[in-house]
Amino acid sequence: AGKEKTDDALKLAPAAAALLTRDLYEHQAKAIQAGLDGKDLIIATATASGKSLCYQALAAHHLSDPKGTALYLARLSHSGHA
Repeated sequence: AGKEKTDDALKLAPAAAALLTRDLYEHQAKAIQAGLDGKDLIIATATASGKSLCYQALAAHHLSDPKGTALYLARLSHSGHA
């Protein structure tokens, strides 16, 4: 996937925008925009493709509002053990 400019496209709170130190990949920009639009989302991409930045930017955006909340759930191990 190609890179996409984000400076003017995403309307993030300053704390969230500060996390974006380089151009986003297309899937990151789309995921962040979907989150800003209030949509539920699942990001399923390869390891080291930037999934974490998507939730971090959205969490920082929502937590910049005094009434904002964020919940992140993640599996801690992929070892195959239940």
